[in-house]
Amino acid sequence: MTDVFNIEDYYSTDQQIQENYERLRKSVKSQRAHPLSYRKEQLGQLSKIMENEKEVICEALKMDLNKGYSESVLFEICAIENELRLFASRLEEWNKPEYVSKSFLYAMDDVHIKRDPYGMVLIIGAWNYPIQLVLLPLAGAIAGGNCAILKPSEIAPHCAKVVTDLVTKYMDPECYAVLNGAAKETQKMLEYRWEHIFYTGSNRIAKIISKAACDHLTPVTLELGGKNPTYVHSDVDLDVTAKRIAWGKFMNVGQTCLAPDYVLCHSSVVEPFTEAMIRTVKKFYTDNPQTFSDYGRIINKMQLNRITKMLDNTKGEIVLGGERDIDERYLAPTIVKNVKTDDSLFDGEIFGPVLPILQVDSYEHALDVINEAEERSLSIYVFCKDKKIVEIFRDRTTSGSFVSNDSVVQAGCLSLPFGGVGHSGTGSYHGKYSFENFTHQKAVLLKSQGGEAINSMRYPPITRKTADRLYSLVMHREGLGKAFSLVKTAVFFAAFTILVVVIDRIVLLSLMEDYLIYDVIHPLVLEESMIDSRWKMEKVPDEDIEIIENEYPYSDDLDNQWYNGANVEDKIWNDRVLVYTYNFLKLL
Repeated sequence: MTDVFNIEDYYSTDQQIQENYERLRKSVKSQRAHPLSYRKEQLGQLSKIMENEKEVICEALKMDLNKGYSESVLFEICAIENELRLFASRLEEWNKPEYVSKSFLYAMDDVHIKRDPYGMVLIIGAWNYPIQLVLLPLAGAIAGGNCAILKPSEIAPHCAKVVTDLVTKYMDPECYAVLNGAAKETQKMLEYRWEHIFYTGSNRIAKIISKAACDHLTPVTLELGGKNPTYVHSDVDLDVTAKRIAWGKFMNVGQTCLAPDYVLCHSSVVEPFTEAMIRTVKKFYTDNPQTFSDYGRIINKMQLNRITKMLDNTKGEIVLGGERDIDERYLAPTIVKNVKTDDSLFDGEIFGPVLPILQVDSYEHALDVINEAEERSLSIYVFCKDKKIVEIFRDRTTSGSFVSNDSVVQAGCLSLPFGGVGHSGTGSYHGKYSFENFTHQKAVLLKSQGGEAINSMRYPPITRKTADRLYSLVMHREGLGKAFSLVKTAVFFAAFTILVVVIDRIVLLSLMEDYLIYDVIHPLVLEESMIDSRWKMEKVPDEDIEIIENEYPYSDDLDNQWYNGANVEDKIWNDRVLVYTYNFLKLL
């Protein structure tokens, strides 16, 4: 891959957009992507991309963002591979009908939720994590049984080209395609009818997408950002706190939607905390981060100019960094203290390597600053040893996620939903939530044609007395429904036991003339026998029966191992009832 590359050569024409849309629409109608076996196969193909093309992906990330190998592997490739492994082990389970509780009125009915694919999905990726933020949603769309068109960000051109080439090479073109372009091409795509749109990016573009989706009443998932506040209490280990904040803030040079945007530091530790942050940043990225191979670059000059303008207009004190190289798209890790909420650094999400530090007198003061913000953040971070204070922040604030004593790490926990609230986004994904995000909950109620004695009560004409009876039946009483279900189970169990006993009796009687049971289950070792032994029935020669009957007459003595033919039937009869009952309960 060379530096000389023009992504506009990959931009999709109106005709290409139409052709790809119509081809995939045919697959939606034929339900090509629905079978679970097909989904697993395509998820396997996506996994091959991660395994076989790791170097190609890392090279593209280096070209666009100067991402080092560690960041590329850990925060782009590994994130996708973990999701794919989870899908491989759990998809079949997630796709099964979900049986739900029911009231007495529906006790005889089959009531469950079935997850259905949406159909045609449009995924619009972002430039800050240009591989993860387009292929991770694709994994969810595939798991849900959808067809999908990807639109990677043109702002990260080398990654957009790689996504285009690899999806074309590995994935089924009848169900998955990549379209490229800028605003004009994206606007054209939004004119088509989609069953779901998944977008990661800015609030400004999210509003445009939402308005376009309204024309077709298309549901959307919006993964956005915001100013993520970070509170540092007076009781923390300052060195540990500084490391965890610096790690989350300066990875990908601050171009992470979950990164701490600003710090609210308790006044009693603001100076030592600032010093700890300076030491940590220098340790992480050396005294000259510009020459540090793993320190990234701002995506383009426009974004760099936006951040430096905020920095140049600040009234705070720059205590570290501030250096920039426009041609190289470089901005040093920067720390600014003595910042106020009316500062230029609060004009919007910074989305860069600049960390403002604000001083607060108490945790209540920090809470007020957070809650006075007009918009909800994607995350809130609280560094504090006092669990009660942590719980107060958790319960008295609203955000997409909440983390104590660390930053950004919640994105790697696949058992948690990833998403915002309000201004920071709508909807969530990751792990099972990806599968749920790309599927529709279909309510299913399966009823037989029986039970008309009760059902006829709802047919007109309805008298006042009948209406009162119906009212009593219709009122939700979940306990009665559960009780009725237990009665049904008990009746089934009784019928099953009786049936097995009758069949066993018939078979046993037919065998008693020619067979003698050698291994009769001893009542005191019944459980062990059920696990370790089988009914051993052997043909007994006629001439031996008399000898056996004489030497081993029937007795209640539990040490006896043989029973004469006249009494074996009763013994086996009683033990087998216990055997079947025991094993039936094990099945339940």
